[in-house]
Amino acid sequence: MPGTFPGEMAATSEEYRRWFHLMKDVGFNAIRTYTLHFPRFYDELLKFNEENPTNPLYLLQGVWLDEDLPHGNFFSFSSAFDADIQEVIDCMHGNKSIPERPGRAYGNYTTNISHWILGYIIGREIHPPEVFLTNESNSTFNNYNGTVFGIANGDPIECWFTQRLDKMVLYERQKYKVERPVSISS
Repeated sequence: MPGTFPGEMAATSEEYRRWFHLMKDVGFNAIRTYTLHFPRFYDELLKFNEENPTNPLYLLQGVWLDEDLPHGNFFSFSSAFDADIQEVIDCMHGNKSIPERPGRAYGNYTTNISHWILGYIIGREIHPPEVFLTNESNSTFNNYNGTVFGIANGDPIECWFTQRLDKMVLYERQKYKVERPVSISS
């Protein structure tokens, strides 16, 4: 919203409702979010899609990668980012309550919109110094052989992202008995 910071996610339910109808009117069938939004976004998306069963809006849901990486190295942030990934998946299935926290969405996520999730996109624009430091600090991590995804002879940062995607697909598969396309943003 104009005049607010991105982390405020200040749009109201009414604004989301209006925007979804405008998107439909111009022919959109999918939208992308970079991060988890407040529950009102998903509540309104569900209402809109239930009112428009032949022309719903599908969602490419993002999982934001914090920019304040400990030691500037992605590997030092693995467990925290894995927890963020699981949190987003649980929220999409209407199965999460998040206490208030500054600069990030929170609330009771009880609306299951997983039927309209096209896929997940993790990450953000990665800065060259982050790539360099991550690769230099983890130079021996050049392969990852996961259950769903693997990579051979990759850069450490490529292996790190491959491992995150592998864990993401496995988490949703094991907990919710579904899997969908995943990707990274960079």
